Amino acid sequence: MALLEVAAVAIGFGVLVAGLRAHELGRTAPDAPLGLLAYELGFRTDGGNWQGLVGGRPAHLYRTVEGRVALRLDAPVLGWHLEARPATEPTGDEAFDEHFSVDWDETPPQLLPASVRDTLRRARGEAYLVTEQGFIELVWAKDPDADGVQRGAAALAAVVDALTERSGEPLAADPAEPGPLRARAALAHGSSHALPPLLASGAVPNTLLDQALETLIDADAQRAVALILAQERSARWQWAARASVDRHHPGLAAAWRDWWPRAERADHHAVATVVAPLLLRWPMEGDVGVMADCVASGELSRTLRRSVLDAIDERATADHAEHLREAATHADASVAERLRAAATRGLRASGVTDGRLSMVDPASNAGGISLADDAGGGLSEA
Repeated sequence: MALLEVAAVAIGFGVLVAGLRAHELGRTAPDAPLGLLAYELGFRTDGGNWQGLVGGRPAHLYRTVEGRVALRLDAPVLGWHLEARPATEPTGDEAFDEHFSVDWDETPPQLLPASVRDTLRRARGEAYLVTEQGFIELVWAKDPDADGVQRGAAALAAVVDALTERSGEPLAADPAEPGPLRARAALAHGSSHALPPLLASGAVPNTLLDQALETLIDADAQRAVALILAQERSARWQWAARASVDRHHPGLAAAWRDWWPRAERADHHAVATVVAPLLLRWPMEGDVGVMADCVASGELSRTLRRSVLDAIDERATADHAEHLREAATHADASVAERLRAAATRGLRASGVTDGRLSMVDPASNAGGISLADDAGGGLSEA
């Protein structure tokens, strides 16, 4: 019995000495309880703090300068920076964003698939969670019991395991992941192909919109524009206009032409400077009416207006006359004159003469109507 008492005193003294020493992870106080928790984890002291393995990875148990128990797990795979507060630039996973704010300058989006986010939420349920480059840590507000420390260790190990075992598939291509996170992943990898549906759905954060539009190659810009313009009334139509600027793809011109009849005049005015150059470059069926609306809007520069009117002169036929005359009613005087003249030329080219109606001699052609060459416009009886 005496020998057992001596051994117990020795163990207690060792714990006390360890507690009196300092360590770079934090300053400890004389602390037998910390030593007992370390014993439960199988940790050894290096002089003031306790070290061991959790899930096969180096870990440390210590008291912070505030006197709180902390368990830290080291892992190079933890290349991120998260803060335990509501997100300012969310991932789109509301349950995660409620508790974590991601520093995207230091955190690759690919590190935060659903499996990792889930383990982070569970770890947060154990104690205050600290996530930094190269380590993850739990800090308890009150001294945990042995079971609490064991659960915390398991939770930290689960986070690192999820990171290590995550799929190698691009996160941007996974439809199960939230849109804003997918958009960030696509931009991080310069993936143009993944962006069109994300732009159309509004998943791209406004802060990343310029980068997303610049990342699009022409073929994907056409897909994005077509998807956005297919929506009935959308605040994102201006996104489509921005995606079309200075691009040369016939699919863009066709998408705007198809959208045109569904939009209001105010919408036409907002995009006229984008659509007109596309239709100048890519002649197609239905282009004359759209160009007429663009030039009648008054939004085009003088040079662009002249080019559009010249193109209308070349392409207009009798089939366009009605639309050209309607557009002229909304244009300033000089443009209106050109549009009406184009309508008249189109009619004449098809064999229709625009002018006065007169009644011919009923004796030679009873009831016949002829079209005079002048523009009087009145009806007269021969």
